[in-house]
Amino acid sequence: METLTSSQKITLATFAGKFVSKYGNYTGAMSVLGTVIASNMQPFSDQLSAMWIKYESNGKTRERIFQRGYKMGDMFLTQKRVGTIYCRLKVAFNNYDKTMWPFIKQNMNNMILFSVLDGLGTSCA
Repeated sequence: METLTSSQKITLATFAGKFVSKYGNYTGAMSVLGTVIASNMQPFSDQLSAMWIKYESNGKTRERIFQRGYKMGDMFLTQKRVGTIYCRLKVAFNNYDKTMWPFIKQNMNNMILFSVLDGLGTSCA
């Protein structure tokens, strides 16, 4: 929370209050979010962990390990992959509750650049 501005903290608190008021709690939404993020990030996380172990056993410095990790992240998080994960989130939320995704977009649009994500050119089925 230290990296958020005061305005963003207020937006997040307001969103949380509106969300709980509308949906009762956020357990289901967090489950949807966690499942999609975990299933899409797990392969990268496994590769990153394997690289760390290999580099460490080969005597690479922490700085070199981090350099390689950032490079791997850069190669993984392509525009296409971000678009794909974004679409999977949208579909998963719509499957869970058709009203939730529009609510999130409407109430978080000043913190999340949905216009950029929607413009990635990935067609969400």
